[in-house]
Amino acid sequence: MRNTVRVMKMANPGSISWRQHILHQLKHRNKRERHGFEALIQANSRLFDSASSMKAKNIQLTIEAEKLREENMILQVKVETG
Repeated sequence: MRNTVRVMKMANPGSISWRQHILHQLKHRNKRERHGFEALIQANSRLFDSASSMKAKNIQLTIEAEKLREENMILQVKVETG
């Protein structure tokens, strides 16, 4: 009810339009509510990037480890057959 009265008062000639008033209120609410989550979202983005990087590195290391195992097995066979 109070907001309705405020909007009606804002509709008086010479004042800002009710649309501008509502837009201002929405921008203010967005700024106020977003502020608390910005650091969390940034941290989440950094963690996501880090996790993606680590997954890629893990794949590279897995491939390299498999190649080394194969090379080791070939060398062991050569030593045994001599």
